[in-house]
Amino acid sequence: MDKAYETACTLLHHMNCHDIFPAVYSHNTNNRPAVKDPDALNGINNIVRYFNQAEAK
Repeated sequence: MDKAYETACTLLHHMNCHDIFPAVYSHNTNNRPAVKDPDALNGINNIVRYFNQAEAK
């Protein structure tokens, strides 16, 4: 996951995007759906707050 995120950040930097929120992901979705993963849900809520703050500026 780290390598993919680093690659994504590099590509976004080349597109002049420097304010990048950390990746949100859910492991083991064969046994537990992402909608029942508290870490994934928390990450999504953090992204929503992040965009709401950016919109308010």
